[in-house]
Amino acid sequence: MQVTATSCKTGRICDGYDSPPAKGVTTSSLTLTRIAASSSTTQEVRALQFFVERTAVQFGTFVPDDLWSSRVLQLAHSNTCIRHALVALSSYHERYWSHDVGGETPYGLRQYNLAISELVKSGAERPSYLHIQLVSCTIFICIEILRRNISNAIYLFKYGCRMIEGAMKQVRKGGYVGGATGISIEPVIRLVEAFFARISTQVFLAIGGDVDHTLADIISPMLKLRMVTMTHKLALSSIQEARDSLLNLALQYRRDMSTAQSKALSIKFDTWMEAFEAFRRTVDRNSLNSTEKRAFALLELHKRYLYINIAALNQPDREDPSMWDLWTDEFRKMVEFATEAGGLDAADAAAGQQPQFYMEIGILPALFFLSSKCRDPEVRRRAIEIMETNHIQEGIWNSKMAAKVAKRVITLEEGEFIVKSSNDVDDLARVRRVAVHAGPEVAYLNVGYELHCGWVQEELD
Repeated sequence: MQVTATSCKTGRICDGYDSPPAKGVTTSSLTLTRIAASSSTTQEVRALQFFVERTAVQFGTFVPDDLWSSRVLQLAHSNTCIRHALVALSSYHERYWSHDVGGETPYGLRQYNLAISELVKSGAERPSYLHIQLVSCTIFICIEILRRNISNAIYLFKYGCRMIEGAMKQVRKGGYVGGATGISIEPVIRLVEAFFARISTQVFLAIGGDVDHTLADIISPMLKLRMVTMTHKLALSSIQEARDSLLNLALQYRRDMSTAQSKALSIKFDTWMEAFEAFRRTVDRNSLNSTEKRAFALLELHKRYLYINIAALNQPDREDPSMWDLWTDEFRKMVEFATEAGGLDAADAAAGQQPQFYMEIGILPALFFLSSKCRDPEVRRRAIEIMETNHIQEGIWNSKMAAKVAKRVITLEEGEFIVKSSNDVDDLARVRRVAVHAGPEVAYLNVGYELHCGWVQEELD
């Protein structure tokens, strides 16, 4: 596949990488001005305005992402496929923003089909347009997630993973240069690679590190690629660096690790914690904006998430479901940090009223983990309440679905008994593992619950 770029009135190709905007003018507003001055319709401009003011902002909920804040808009100015794709994404996101879940948006679907048509009719694949193929695939994945079409999202994800593998090999050989503009497209490829790595990590967290899952075959190359491209650092200089290095450690976790492997991971994690504490001491908390404060809270949440999982590997009996009771206090702290990271505390209560959609690893995996492992009735129900009462879509993680599965765990474990503490939950009734299956052939989730007597399988739509 390839996509033909459109020309500016000056006769040259405009990819948005030329001279920087004037002081006080954002890249987004400048690009929108350019698009508005072109042949775009008023409805398209309105949709792109929504993308800038809502979608791109939510995509940078925790850490700024140049892919969404500027790069895709720059490409939308010069490329018809990307413009139609962004307009479609904006339309579906606006429907989601209005609490309208399911069904179609006629205008969004029409724009989506136009984007696909532009991509198909562009002709044979050309290396100089690989970034267009990758960016369009990225946007299409977001659209399919909002459409609640798991099968299409996974198909596109798998297709994108194959393209990324080839692209990163080419980058290591010397990079890509856009033939039409003479400008390197490698920065865009690297941003898209980071996007796919985050989605791979989300899938990894969803299947609980179980390598026998069908999705593991899809994400394995991306996980290996991500770990190869990331270096282990003894010092941290930014929130994003701290987040990426912590997630890289999370990818190394396996529940079937040997004792030697788990101890080696523990040492790496201890090194990260020392580096994180040193970095945090250099930061003036009073100078942080709300986004940065939420990012720090998210790091504290993820830090405890990984700490508990690693510590569990070093227990005498890893399969003992009652061992999780050792970390009830940590689970309680996790709920507090999830509340702050999600903008759901008293100071930011208004932020939780609108549905949130971003392709980031946020609060849901950790909340789901603690709600299924923590048997303290108050703590686990508070975690479920956060997921159930807030409309959050974190990539493949949906708060309503996660809450539904977590509540099912409680039902299986507690039955009709009144539970006042974790000691009241019988060990034989406890759910050992939860495995979520979603393949390209299904449009639903198949959830497995491992009990003392074996696995119980259920379907959730």
